[in-house]
Amino acid sequence: MLLLSKKIVNLLLVLMLINLPVLKAGEGVRKKLRAWNQLKNARVYLKTGQLEMGLLLLNHSIRAHPDLAESWYTRGVANFRLERYEEACRDWKKACGLEVGWCLGEEYAIAGKICL
Repeated sequence: MLLLSKKIVNLLLVLMLINLPVLKAGEGVRKKLRAWNQLKNARVYLKTGQLEMGLLLLNHSIRAHPDLAESWYTRGVANFRLERYEEACRDWKKACGLEVGWCLGEEYAIAGKICL
C-alpha cells in the first residue's frame, strides 16, 4: 500500500510541475494558450459540420491572439463553407499577411475566382 501511495505522490508532483510554467506565465501567454485551445476546439466543430459554433470559437481565438494566422485561415475556411465569400477572402488575406505559410486559402480562392 505504501508503494502505491508513493506512485500517487510522484504522479501529483509531475502534474504540478507540468502546469507550473503556465501558472507563472503572464496574461499574454495565457491569452495565446486560450487562443490555441479555441482554435483546436473550433476545428472539431468544423469537422462535425457545426460551422456556426466553430466560427464563434474562431472569433474568440482571433480576439485573444490577433496575430495567430492559423485562426484567420481557419475562419476563412468556415466562412467559405458558409458561403460567405467576401469574409473568407478577407480572412485569408489577413492570414497570408501575417504568415506566408497560410497563403494557400487566398491562392485557392483566387484560382476559383472568388477573391479578386
